[in-house]
Amino acid sequence: MAIIIKSLANQRLNSASSFVNVYPDSGTATRPALIKSMRFVNVSDTTAATLTLQLTHGGTTKQIGPTNISVPAKGLYVEKQEITLGVGDAIKARGAQFDYVISGIEREA
Repeated sequence: MAIIIKSLANQRLNSASSFVNVYPDSGTATRPALIKSMRFVNVSDTTAATLTLQLTHGGTTKQIGPTNISVPAKGLYVEKQEITLGVGDAIKARGAQFDYVISGIEREA
């Protein structure tokens, strides 16, 4: 099986009160993946925003970074630590007014 280097997700995160999937878009991963970087940009011109990232693995949720990261207006947060995902895993985030890009490697089906 081949591996594919690609942008795994690029969307708007707008959920300040609850966690939502950022990779995959919904449900859980259907194939193994290696997340190489995650970039979150606060798109507000005037307001700082907070961001929290989690990994769901086997039905258990784990923190994968600091809680409530404060990102200034027009600021950038980059998570550069690699994260390995298996089938059934998901990365979730909570935060408002963020555009994000998740880059990595995914095993071809």
